[in-house]
Amino acid sequence: MVIRQIQIDHFGRFHGTGMDFQEGINLIYGGNDSGKTSIRAFILFVLFGLTEKESISRYASQGCDECAGSLVFEYGGREYTARRSAGPAGMDFSVTENGSGSLVLRGEESIGSLVPGLTPARMSELVSTIPVSPQPDEEAFRDLKRKKDFVEGQMEELKRTIKEKADEDYDERSRAVSLIKQNNEIARQYKEKKQQLQGGRQLSQTEDSRISASWDKYESLKKELDDLQLSQQELRDESDGSGYKALACTLPLLVAAGLVWFLGSSFGLDRIIRAAAGFGIIVLALIVFLGILASGSGKKRRAKKVKKRAGDIDQQMRNILRECGVGSREELRSLHITGRQTVEEGPGSQELREELASLKARYDALQGPLEPYLKKYGSSITLERHEDPELKARLDQLLDQQAQLARQMEALEAAPQSVAAVFEPAPLILDDYFAAFDDNRLKRTLNWLSRQKNFTQIIILTCHHLEGQTLTQLGIPFGYRELDE
Repeated sequence: MVIRQIQIDHFGRFHGTGMDFQEGINLIYGGNDSGKTSIRAFILFVLFGLTEKESISRYASQGCDECAGSLVFEYGGREYTARRSAGPAGMDFSVTENGSGSLVLRGEESIGSLVPGLTPARMSELVSTIPVSPQPDEEAFRDLKRKKDFVEGQMEELKRTIKEKADEDYDERSRAVSLIKQNNEIARQYKEKKQQLQGGRQLSQTEDSRISASWDKYESLKKELDDLQLSQQELRDESDGSGYKALACTLPLLVAAGLVWFLGSSFGLDRIIRAAAGFGIIVLALIVFLGILASGSGKKRRAKKVKKRAGDIDQQMRNILRECGVGSREELRSLHITGRQTVEEGPGSQELREELASLKARYDALQGPLEPYLKKYGSSITLERHEDPELKARLDQLLDQQAQLARQMEALEAAPQSVAAVFEPAPLILDDYFAAFDDNRLKRTLNWLSRQKNFTQIIILTCHHLEGQTLTQLGIPFGYRELDE
């Protein structure tokens, strides 16, 4: 079986991407996260679908909720196109013969019914597995073992460090929790002793509502009283001296009447005219005088009414203070804000004060040792073991390195058993398999592959340029494709 072309509609980081392959060796180069593994996974997806451990979301392209694409392959002298899609609507699979256009496979039918022996199990044996020589590379095996032993030594040391730090953190948390318990217990005792000393009670909800209403009424009456007192003062100022104001206003008129009488004869005015003019001025003066006096008298009456109303309001305000059990506005305001407390100190109050002072001293003494823990852990400290996340991440990296080295050693040990493997019907796919190979071993392996390419198609996925350079130096023809990062 030879893969001629793949067309990736939606899969991994690829969208609308096509790639051509040739018989023999095909080398695909790409950096980390460029999609090399996605190409391998796509080929398996089109041929066999997704495994139970895989999900569509793992390979779905950004902005698309399905995986889809096709693969053109040649087998038995005929060319076929296999197409598969998987999404929320389900899985769809078909194989069409390109020459006749006839539908060969559809739906749940297996690709193995067209290409005998092509099964997921058989394909998994030929993905990232390569027979390199009749005997294991002992030097490479020893090198891998040294690396694995070194990684495992680092892991053990890191585990000890993680445990020591976790133990130290747990001890610190234990001390912090103990201090917080002491602090809370002292605060509780202090509150109880304080209540015993005060012997009071907080306002009930009903009484608190009554005090609040009394405060609002008192403030309203006070504002009205202030306005009345200001009005009373203005009326008093205006009414005082109203007689003097009347004289001051009428005196000029009387003088004018006298001048008209005496000076009118000098101008030859008739006696009757002078008398009439003088009398008119005198009447006007009398009207002005009486008007001013009447106005002053009215303002005095209004001032008396204002004073009486002010007295009534003042009495109401006194009644409110008396009902609330306070003697001044400031006491009523304090009662409204903080609630009323009656202090009834009886026998033993001195001892209670001494106990309160002792408790407060103990409380203050705890704040210094407790402050660093509160800054480090916050107010909600839990007594649990906490491991350093950075050290845990480093340990996970070492575990991955250990597993990778173990797999390479297993593959190296299993190489002699797979030398005689028959590659048909599937191609051999190697995904970053040569990463740990030295130059000599890489040359021997690629020489061996150049002989196997007559029997099967080989697809090499790598993030290094060394494989391509070595193939060129050895004069081995190969197809090349570079992935965009």
